[in-house]
Amino acid sequence: MMDKKKKKKLVLLGSGGHASVVASMANLLGLEINFVAVPSAKMMQSKISNVEYLLDKTLIKIPNKAGYLLLNGVGQKMGCDLRADIFLKFKEFNFKFHALIHPFSHVDPSSQISEGVQVMAGAIIQNDCFIGENSIVNTNSSIDHGCEIGSSCHIAPGAIVCGDVVIGNNCFIGAGAIVTEGTKLASNVIVKAGRVMTNKQPQFAE
Repeated sequence: MMDKKKKKKLVLLGSGGHASVVASMANLLGLEINFVAVPSAKMMQSKISNVEYLLDKTLIKIPNKAGYLLLNGVGQKMGCDLRADIFLKFKEFNFKFHALIHPFSHVDPSSQISEGVQVMAGAIIQNDCFIGENSIVNTNSSIDHGCEIGSSCHIAPGAIVCGDVVIGNNCFIGAGAIVTEGTKLASNVIVKAGRVMTNKQPQFAE
């Protein structure tokens, strides 16, 4: 009889506000976080309790990286690339990231969720969508049919992405913003909270 595969150890990167939400979602999904990794000893035991802490540099030196799955607990702020930088840093060291889909969200089975994507409570992703790696589809946001969302994007709480929208990499769609049907956004575009973005504006992709 074949040996059962060893269960991979789950490591949460970061210990701030977004990390606490990710930890809560993992708990709802029945996932056990084994370690919290932080860049500085000053961040030890910050918000996530009852879990062993270690430094980023210690995690990177672990020989059996295939035995670990990472959760990116660093949130994405407007105009800040830290979340993307952390994802790319650990990918360079051959770590894999776990995607999370909240049990009280809806993702149509025809849609593709890439590595490290986090779909938060109340979010809706309709049919035939693609969500690029390391992106966040945050609380009560919605993405309608046929959309393509690039890597390391943040669809903030309450944002609405209408059908057949294409969004490049590293974009930030602010809270309550609306991206209208068929709009194409280049990479690194910021749509501020509450704004309505259409193809008539100058920041759409050619």
